[in-house]
Amino acid sequence: DYNYPSSAYFSKAVSTMPEYRQFLAWHHAHGMKVEQFNVGTDKQFVLRKSPGKYRNFSIRNIVGNGRVWTGRGTGSKVMNTVDNPENFDENMFSCGFVLRYGDFTYYNCGDLGGGTWGFKSKIDRRQQDFVADVAGKITVMKPDHHGWKDCMSGKLLMATRPDVYVEMGSQWQHPYVESLRRMMDPILLSGQRDFFITSESSRELLGEADWQRICPNTGHIVVRVYPGGKTYQVFILDLYDKDFRVKYATPVRTIEAAK
Repeated sequence: DYNYPSSAYFSKAVSTMPEYRQFLAWHHAHGMKVEQFNVGTDKQFVLRKSPGKYRNFSIRNIVGNGRVWTGRGTGSKVMNTVDNPENFDENMFSCGFVLRYGDFTYYNCGDLGGGTWGFKSKIDRRQQDFVADVAGKITVMKPDHHGWKDCMSGKLLMATRPDVYVEMGSQWQHPYVESLRRMMDPILLSGQRDFFITSESSRELLGEADWQRICPNTGHIVVRVYPGGKTYQVFILDLYDKDFRVKYATPVRTIEAAK
């Protein structure tokens, strides 16, 4: 119903909501089913073609609307109980999931905050610390909130230990300097990890020293997981080529299984 924390909140926070409701109404009238994101379940996003061939595949909804999966069954709990949810911006209600296929895991939690930047208000923005308790070891991570300065907490990074970051760089502050340094900090995370980014929009802000932490090729980023979910490969495609020429490819990698 798009009424959490209230209909009035949505009307104020999301100016395009009336148009979005019209969009949904048209598709609903033409047969589309509309569901609320159900935190805790791994049955909402399922394979439709030959699911029996991929019994080691799942998508678990781990966070959404200020709730986080408990880590057991399909249970969920509220992350913030002190402040009025109507004080939050819409990023705080981001939906997130972990996709698993064999040993491979992919993390995407939208624009979730990590409480890493000092806000003047007392709003508790440390949702990433709650997610850290249930996400598990991650192979490929999309940095929350484009790697901006309010995210990528140390607790999340140490709990998930990503091998690869795929950064959606859509403007000059994606990623932010401090967030990039945390994600690549050898004290927080030992071992090799790679950082791929879709554009050079933040190169000037980061400076050449920090930019060298990032794969020099930018473009469309494709992660291919091979049958069985034990190996994978990352490709960067030329977004200016109509045939999406492969600009760069990593070797095929064997996944570190979660312990």
